[in-house]
Amino acid sequence: AEVLKAKIHLLLVEDSVPETVAFKNTRQWSEIVLQNNLESGKLWVDELKKQASERVQIVFTCKSGWPIFTVIEHYTTDHRIDFIVIGSKGASGIKKVILGSNAAAVINQSSVPVIVVPVNHVFKGIKSIIYATDMEHLDLQIDKVNEFARAFDAKLHIVHVQEEGELEEISTTSAYQQVDKISAIGSHFHLFKSIPVAKALEGYVKKENGDLLVLFTHKLDFFEKLLQTSVTRILASENQIPVLTFIKRNGE
Repeated sequence: AEVLKAKIHLLLVEDSVPETVAFKNTRQWSEIVLQNNLESGKLWVDELKKQASERVQIVFTCKSGWPIFTVIEHYTTDHRIDFIVIGSKGASGIKKVILGSNAAAVINQSSVPVIVVPVNHVFKGIKSIIYATDMEHLDLQIDKVNEFARAFDAKLHIVHVQEEGELEEISTTSAYQQVDKISAIGSHFHLFKSIPVAKALEGYVKKENGDLLVLFTHKLDFFEKLLQTSVTRILASENQIPVLTFIKRNGE
């Protein structure tokens, strides 16, 4: 937040599932929960301010609603949020993402990029960014990735993994020409062929000590293909790193 000169919105959503609320005195219960959340929120903000730069503004908000991803999306829109940060509990947490948890719903429905952070991740800065691409609309995507990389003065690695048997193979020459034409400042392009996506990407992230993995997805189609293998293993491994996801829009 300090690097990006960003304001932090700490959002707590109380999941008011209809089936649960029906068994409670709704008004009384809501008042108790709201008061407890506000008290907890103040403590959280005070603790965060001890760790953060004085230049970083932190605000706390408590919302109640269901489904949770809708509440988050409304808040995101109303407050012009630039991106969302959510947590993952490692292998078990990321499996829940695949199965359609609140986290998956946020990623799938969000109008802004989402950063998934493993619970045991220790932030040591962002100096190495791994951008995994399917080579479609690379010219549009690279601008967004470059903007993020430049903000942190990070080294950018553009990685394309081409599995054996793919119908439309990208030749090594054309792939490098495409990247060179874009002229990504400080970027390094690597093309893997005839090797499982999981093995190639996981190995590369470890080799280059990646601090952030970037993915562009069409909702959950490409995301599921990649997430069920390589990203799961990366988040569950000793070298856990955050994953920044962009949902592809029309023409991207």
